[in-house]
Amino acid sequence: MFTLKQIRAFQAVARHGGVAQAARVLNASAAAVAANIDNLEAVTGLRLFDRKPARGMALSSEGRQFELGAQRLAAAADDVATLASSLRLGEQFEIRFGCYHTFAPIFAPALLSTVKSMAEGARFTLTEAPRSALLRALDEGEIDVALMYDLHVDRAQYVADRVVGAQPRAILAKSHPLAQHVSLNPLDLAPYPFVEFREEEDDSGFSEFLTAANVAPKVALSSRSYEVVRSVVGAGDGYAILAFQPKLMTSYQGDDLVAVPFNGEVRT
Repeated sequence: MFTLKQIRAFQAVARHGGVAQAARVLNASAAAVAANIDNLEAVTGLRLFDRKPARGMALSSEGRQFELGAQRLAAAADDVATLASSLRLGEQFEIRFGCYHTFAPIFAPALLSTVKSMAEGARFTLTEAPRSALLRALDEGEIDVALMYDLHVDRAQYVADRVVGAQPRAILAKSHPLAQHVSLNPLDLAPYPFVEFREEEDDSGFSEFLTAANVAPKVALSSRSYEVVRSVVGAGDGYAILAFQPKLMTSYQGDDLVAVPFNGEVRT
């Protein structure tokens, strides 16, 4: 197993182009830096650098790929060191959480309670944002973890665990002809206008689901606002498909809504 010291040596040589230069930055001997690099290559089985006499060292193709993981590991180590220092000094530490904006009101209270019970004295901050903004915040180190749909998430770049499964439902006004059905086939919705929740340009919403079920959605309105969609549906102007529903099934206008499940499992 490689060590954090070897990772630091690898990063310094990659950044400065040679062992001697890296040694000066790390305040270590050139022999110690060279040994760390040799040991790291031996442990990983990778040739991380191309050695060029009189021209220093440059990352190999394997080294460039390894560098991405090394950066994440070093950043995580820095975070742990900062946390340890804060705990040692009795300082308050911060847990920076990101949550997909439409279901933040559903999950944020439970998250806050969990943090309080597990880490007394921790300060909890919440960023509510669309998917692309949450991924950007993770990349830039503005949040530590995000709760969001796992669609369009690169598993090679992010560590992701499934927390809860979401089963989309058809959202209808209580007065809609289909509102009393126990469950629906997507084809049942074909004659009616579709009120689409679509937060980003590259987001297909649930149009792909409808198309796969041989339904050509008649999009009456496309909105980035969860509550606008619910309000339009409540006014009787179509149906929507949403994955999470609040317990209070009324729109901002006070119209009653119902959420009807689909036959079978719907993947999200």
